[in-house]
Formats: sequence, structure tokens, C-alpha cells
Amino acid sequence: MKLLSVLKHLMNFVFLAFILSSIFMLVRPFYDSDSGGVSNTQFIYGQVILPIIHVAILFMILFYLRKFVLRSFKGNDLEKPTIQSLKMAGIFCIIYGVIRIPQILGIIHFYSVVGMEDPSLLLDDFLNMGSLYYSILIGLFFIYLSRIMDQSFMIKQENQLTI
Repeated sequence: MKLLSVLKHLMNFVFLAFILSSIFMLVRPFYDSDSGGVSNTQFIYGQVILPIIHVAILFMILFYLRKFVLRSFKGNDLEKPTIQSLKMAGIFCIIYGVIRIPQILGIIHFYSVVGMEDPSLLLDDFLNMGSLYYSILIGLFFIYLSRIMDQSFMIKQENQLTI
């Protein structure tokens, strides 16, 4: 039980830290004086729209994971809303991995590329494809775990009916 308490506080801390850092990241481009000689369209797309999409998806992943941890902490491990929270976190992890495929392959230049002085950083993005695979694998693991928990929920319901 002590471990669940630590996990609950850690999840709350990570969620709050993510929200604060996201606000800083989304506001920062408007305070930079040098936009690197890019057009307004590139600036809006690269410095505003793409980061908002990434932050929104990461927010949803953390939101559903936090919801899962808090419900598990209350002892509602094998309940439909708890299982659904884990499944939704998995779905958003997969979505995050899939939307990063064009970014990593250099088709879509993410906000770090806009105004970039060193184009060799694109190679670093291409070499960091492991994070793409990790997010997809973690999402698949969450969905698989939610399926196992769903089957456990059904078995628990059947056992309650037979008693």
C-alpha cells in the first residue's frame, strides 16, 4: 500500500510538472526576438500548431494514466472506468508514436527545425527513432494490459454470480 501511495504522489507531481513546463514551452516562442528568418506561416505551423498538438496528446496520456493510478489507489482495479482509462492512455501513446513518424523522417519539420542554425540536427531526429517505437510499444502494452484486466473483470463478475 505504501508503494501505491508513492506512485500516486509521483503521478500527481509529474502531471503538475508537465502542465507547467508545457505552458512555458508554448509561450516561449512569442518572447524570442529572433524567428530565424522564417515566414509567418512556418512560424505559426512550427512554433505554435505542432507543439500544441504534441502537448495535447501527451497531456491526454498523462491524464488517463493519472486517472488509472488514482482509481487503482482507491481499490477500483477491476472496474470498467479504470480499465477504460488504461486503454485510452494506450491509444494516445500509439497516436503520439504515429504522428511522430513524418516528423522523424524529416517530412514535417518540427518546431526545433524552424529557425535552426545546424541542419545536422535532423540526423539526430532520424537516429532517435527508438522513442517512436517505445511510445508505440508502450501504447500496445497498455492496451494489452487493459484487455487482461477486462477479462479479469469478466471472471470476477462470473464468480460473484455463482456465489
